Amino acid sequence: EWEAIGFVPFKQKDQIQDRYHKAIQALLDHNPSAGSSLDPELQRYKLKLNELRDKGDQNQLKTEERKLNKQLKELSDEITTLEDNMSLFGNTEGARQLARQYQEKLDSLRKEYQTVNQKLSLLNTST
Repeated sequence: EWEAIGFVPFKQKDQIQDRYHKAIQALLDHNPSAGSSLDPELQRYKLKLNELRDKGDQNQLKTEERKLNKQLKELSDEITTLEDNMSLFGNTEGARQLARQYQEKLDSLRKEYQTVNQKLSLLNTST
């Protein structure tokens, strides 16, 4: 929408666009809930995707998609491994303590998986 202001001299286009993105980033840093229900990390990622799309950098978008798919696969494998390992724990105090640590790690990995999956969705909707 901000591009609707009309003609901008080509020499100033990148400078103006950079100022715009910095202003948006400052707004998001100051007020993370502004403009979206996305968490701040996803808002920053969406801005990054918009910059790539504005530059017309399809190679970088494809690279980003491959990176996210690889990250999802690695997270999925790690989650599966931790779940399998947790099923082997006995019922001793030490095993329960280790199981709690594994559960915390699993929760963290699942949250990260969800975030990466949301980033991939943002990427796919932006292309």
